[in-house]
Order: sequence, then structure tokens, then C-alpha cells
Amino acid sequence: MALTPKQQIFEMIKKSESPLILIPQNPEGDAIASALALFLVLKKLDKNPQVACSTALAEKFLFLPEQKSITHSVSNDCLYTLSLNVGENNITQLSYEQMGAFLNIYFSTKVNSIKEKSLSLEPVKFNYDLIIILGSPDLESLGRLYFENTDIFFKTPTINIDHHASNEYFGAVNLVDVVSSSTSEIISEILEALSGEPAGEKIATLILAGIISETNSFQSASVNPKTFSLAASLVAAGANQEEIIRNLYKTKPLAVLKLIGKIVSKMNYDANFSLAWVKLNKDDFEKNSASPRDIDLAIDELVNNSRDIDCLLTVYENENSAIGNIWLDKKYDAKKLIAELGGKKINQKIVFFSSGLLLNDFEKEALAKLRRFLKPFKKTPITPLEAPNMLS
Repeated sequence: MALTPKQQIFEMIKKSESPLILIPQNPEGDAIASALALFLVLKKLDKNPQVACSTALAEKFLFLPEQKSITHSVSNDCLYTLSLNVGENNITQLSYEQMGAFLNIYFSTKVNSIKEKSLSLEPVKFNYDLIIILGSPDLESLGRLYFENTDIFFKTPTINIDHHASNEYFGAVNLVDVVSSSTSEIISEILEALSGEPAGEKIATLILAGIISETNSFQSASVNPKTFSLAASLVAAGANQEEIIRNLYKTKPLAVLKLIGKIVSKMNYDANFSLAWVKLNKDDFEKNSASPRDIDLAIDELVNNSRDIDCLLTVYENENSAIGNIWLDKKYDAKKLIAELGGKKINQKIVFFSSGLLLNDFEKEALAKLRRFLKPFKKTPITPLEAPNMLS
């Protein structure tokens, strides 16, 4: 009987000595937390894990236990073996030296010549014997860690664990559970099976932080009874729920709060598309002691506290260019919109740039493309004749 993906993952991790754990660039809290929890369990099992991400973590995630263990580079060194058949060639002396760019190996033998087939050079292994990728829809989302080290991915077994429906099933083994609330929820079962014991305080805090971050504190539609049951067990195991909530939701810099107020005061809204948009200039940042770096925090706060926004477009000036930032509800296929706009996806946002347009023209062009994308989802207003009879 064939093993399930969970069973295959369990066996692959048990056999691994030096696993590499990877998360997408500009990662969400769910990917970060699940990777760190896995990292801690693997260390307990006397393995030599490394967790890496192409980009730095957002400030709000720096409270997570062991976050300093995340590196931003991986080693693509490969161990090679130079073999000589000593049964045919009796070696009497061996030495080596490096001369410039060359390593010269010297050996003496009693035979006058060595057959070419007696000597071989073979790659043995990379520094990593297993790659575990968490919360990434595809390999490209890993950023430069993938593009600069493609050989590792082609020659090392890869495990892909995710809960997003957009996942491309790129691993040798794929555990993609779209019913789960988060990658952290999926990984919790694997960790308990690996360690053979309930989560400790650090791991419980990480798993709970991942779930809370991904579900907007249990408000998303993906939350199910299993999610609440797991959360309760994590709190019982020592997860610091108060610290998680404080860092994820209650520590907004004053500049961000002022920027949110400015965005709300300038915001436009189209109820037919559940579409909001706003244009910010340099004065809007300067007068509120904010900067374009605060945009993401401001957008997250707005969309997390509004049930009427499915899409939020923000266009703003940054130095000498115009930048567009679109937050898009997960029910939409972001890849189709990226193909239309260009740019790239960072967390749940699409970031794209002006092609020499002024800010006003850039806003108009982005809105036109966005409405075309949203048109199939346009809401049909209910006329009085079509409205349900509430008195019957």
C-alpha cells in the first residue's frame, strides 16, 4: 500500500541529516512561524537544519522565538570525490598544493602509466540532503535563493507543504491541504509525530502565531472546528497568546496610524466591485511623518477591519517614480492580474511600477486594468422588483 504524503514526509525527515527549510521572499507570518517551529523540532532530533529566506522579516514578526536563526543565504557547495583504483596502482606518496586558480594533486606509483578508467571524479552530495519548502505557491516565489542555487533544487529531494489553492505542486512530495486554515496548522501534526510529544512553549507560540497571523485572528473563512481545538491545545501548552496579539495587532507606530487616517480621508469606493482606491503624494507622507515603507502596515490595518473591501489599490510617489500596490482578496487569481499589470506579488499584495506616467495617469491606467480584471465578479444591483419580500 502506497504511503500518504504525510507518511512520506515523516520518513524523509527521519532519514535526513542536514535539511534546508525555505520560505518565500517577503514572507507572511504563517510561513515564518511554521518554518521556525520545524527548525526547533529538527534540532531536538539532533539534525543539522538551516532555515533561510531571501529577504528580511517585517518588523512585526521579530518577536517570534528563534527568528534570528533565519539566514538569507544558502551554501551551494558540493562535496566531490576524486577516486583512484589503488588495486591497479600502488600509491607510494601523496601530496597537493594550490597554484593560482589550480589545485595540483601529486602521487607516486610503481607503474609507468595510469589507465584513464582508474581515475574518476564524482559529486557526492550538497550540504543539504533534503529541502522543505513552506507556504510557497511555487519555486520562483523563493526569490534569489532559488534563482542563484537552482542545482540544489534539481539534485535534492524537495518537500512542498502549503494550504493555498494556488500551489503548483512542485515538490517530489506535496502536502497541500486547502481545507486547513494555515501552513502552521498542517505542520503541527507532522511536528507532533516527529517529536512524539506535545509542543513546548516556544513551538506552541510559533504555531499559534502562524494560525493567528494567517486567519486574521480567527476571522477568515478557512477557520474550522479543528483550528479552534488546535489553538486551545497550544494555549494549554504555554503559547503566549497575549504577546502574539500585541505584536501582530496592537503595536502600530503613530506615523502608521496617521497615514491610515489620511488614506481613509482620500479613499474612493466602487461598491459594484467592492473596490477601494487612493492616491498619495509626497506631502501626504511628509505631513504625517510617514514614509512609503509604512504603506503595507496601513493597508493591512484597513483591509483587516473592513468587510466591504475585496480589492484596495494604492498609488503613491516614491522618489522619482510612481508605485502601485494592490491588496487582493484570496478568492481572486493574483497571477492573472500580475500578467495584466506586470510587477510581482509580495505577501498578499501586488506591487507594480510606472512606465514613465505621471501619478494621475498611472492611477487611471491601473484602475482601468483592475476593473477589467474584476468585471466577471461584478455585483449586479438588486432592483426593487427583484428584492426579497421581507414581510412574507
